[in-house]
Amino acid sequence: MLEYKVITLNNENAIALENLRFKVYDYKNIEPTETYFYREIKNGKILPFGVYENNKLIAGCYVSNSYKTLFIEHLFVLKEYQNNENHIGTNLLRYVLDNKEICENFFKMKFEFSYLDNRCSKSFCEALGYKENRNDMMSRSI
Repeated sequence: MLEYKVITLNNENAIALENLRFKVYDYKNIEPTETYFYREIKNGKILPFGVYENNKLIAGCYVSNSYKTLFIEHLFVLKEYQNNENHIGTNLLRYVLDNKEICENFFKMKFEFSYLDNRCSKSFCEALGYKENRNDMMSRSI
């Protein structure tokens, strides 16, 4: 059974998220506690969401506040869970957007737009209502 949720901000979870991100992107020889994203999670500047299967973290999403916009920093899913009938990446992003109040409470502001960078495929973003804008970003109202 898949469980989508906000991940508690602590050292153990920040390391687990970074290790998962490294595995998905095939990063090698990087210490998770020395990354920009680890520091931002620990400093409360990134709100992490995750997907668990039987208590195993299989996907993550880093959300930040960029120019009063809900910014999806990273969306990553273990390769063996990608492109299957569960649509884990799609559903994780939907979960984040459907629960924008959690983000608004965390960042203490209202959001009207969400942005993704160009690491996600254009068709994936468009299927979720995002449109390309002039800054090589994908955006949508929320």
